Amino acid sequence: MRLWSVHPRYLDRQGLTACWREALLAQAVLAGRTTGYRNHPQLERFRAADDPLRTVGAYLAAVADEASARGYRFDRARIDAPRARPCPTTSSLSRGCPSRPDSSRTSGRTCGPSSTRGARTSRHGGRT
Repeated sequence: MRLWSVHPRYLDRQGLTACWREALLAQAVLAGRTTGYRNHPQLERFRAADDPLRTVGAYLAAVADEASARGYRFDRARIDAPRARPCPTTSSLSRGCPSRPDSSRTSGRTCGPSSTRGARTSRHGGRT
């Protein structure tokens, strides 16, 4: 399962669509609609929540929000329990990286890839 712990804005097209599909599978597992992946370790973080279905729903909504921002059309009707409040991971990352308190959107520093994202580098660190 590819359920990322980073904000969906940092995922490429393939990562975003894979995350959507895998989160829908996680939702089906948590709702008891499928028997596969019941013991998958990625599901532990959702099961640890007070309301696992609402938590995975918030996760799916954040992924769908990013997809909409990119012009993709993910079917939000597939989310069983849409979020009632902002997803904690999404809202904390949108303010900056929690592991780097000096980062914020206003300073231009955020979590995630650097400006060389997608740039190819050689084994010696130089750009190719």
